[in-house]
Amino acid sequence: MLGFIAFFLSFLTSCVSTPSFSVDSWAYQLQNANPSEMVNLDFDIYVIDYSRDGSEGGRYSREEIESLKRSGKIVLSYLSIVKFDPRVLEYVDGIGIEDLWYDGTIRSDVRYASERLKYIERFKKSGKIVLVVDYVDDGSGYTGENLRRIEDFVSKARNFGFIPYVARSDRELDELVVIKGVQPK
Repeated sequence: MLGFIAFFLSFLTSCVSTPSFSVDSWAYQLQNANPSEMVNLDFDIYVIDYSRDGSEGGRYSREEIESLKRSGKIVLSYLSIVKFDPRVLEYVDGIGIEDLWYDGTIRSDVRYASERLKYIERFKKSGKIVLVVDYVDDGSGYTGENLRRIEDFVSKARNFGFIPYVARSDRELDELVVIKGVQPK
């Protein structure tokens, strides 16, 4: 499956610049995100949709987003672009990519990952934030094959200097996945 590549721009009307602090963890939730819950978790960056449910009526209020930012979180939304344009390096704060090493719980072809890494590494070398989400958690707990798959993904991402997010293999993105000692780090 060809995953999204997202170029991150500032959320709502605020301007987000590349942070000067260390970013160790991020969360990705497109449905039912709860800003009052997110304030109390130790993720550095949140990627959320403009709305709780994709509707105009579910749109987050300015105060909800501002409360997250006041708590020290970086809040990002994304614009999906399917073709890489090198000029994008001039105006984005970072990039997010999914399905880099796994397609759900199945390891991706090495050639597929290598081809995509050529582009993603350009962002990292330009000093941009690189967020990676793979849907490797089958929900069976942090043991056995699930543990090995999660650790493999996290290790690969961190070895490249990317910030990993382990998501559930159901791809719903309707909950924050918290794994003690892994995410938030």
